[in-house]
Amino acid sequence: MQKVQKALRLLVLPVTALTLGACNGQDYGLAKTADNEIRGSVQMVRLPYRIAAEPDGTDTPSHVTYAGLDKFLASIDVGYGDVLLLDSGAGTAPGRADAIASFIKARGLEYGGVQVLGPSPLDGDLILYVERHIYEPPACDNWEAELTDDRRNNPAARHGCANERALGLMVADPRDLVGGKKGETRTDPSVKAVAADRARAAKAGAFSTTKN
Repeated sequence: MQKVQKALRLLVLPVTALTLGACNGQDYGLAKTADNEIRGSVQMVRLPYRIAAEPDGTDTPSHVTYAGLDKFLASIDVGYGDVLLLDSGAGTAPGRADAIASFIKARGLEYGGVQVLGPSPLDGDLILYVERHIYEPPACDNWEAELTDDRRNNPAARHGCANERALGLMVADPRDLVGGKKGETRTDPSVKAVAADRARAAKAGAFSTTKN
């Protein structure tokens, strides 16, 4: 009799363990560490366009100049969120940048002023830069069905990635994901860096130093 009772107790233990294991199950719905680290990225690009000096050296841009500028802006689908900046050469006619600026503003585009942005333009030329921010969405995993019976009670995985992707694709100007608008052009640090590079590359005779 004792042997029979002992055998029954040994049989009950595995059955109990299997029952508890079935209740716990594997939670396939919980987010993984990799899911929490998936994020999109915002890249800033500047698209340049050379506005050549007029053959007669006048300030007023010709119809050919305006037509070329219009064609360039249409080709890159310029619009909301883009900031247009000018970089002028040493021999550029004084009123030429103002005329191009008026042309830009008349089309309802955001004008960021005259800045030092890249290699110095040729004398008489202007370089138009279209500053644009581009959102690169994260590559989220697929949403495979769980294998457990209680999947409706589990938190869905990868919601962080889905929300990140949806937010980035909804924003009209990806620049807002980096920093809010302050009513001014947000290019000061890069402009100062390029200006410093130009100053270092200039001839030593163009600068003078004094001692106190």
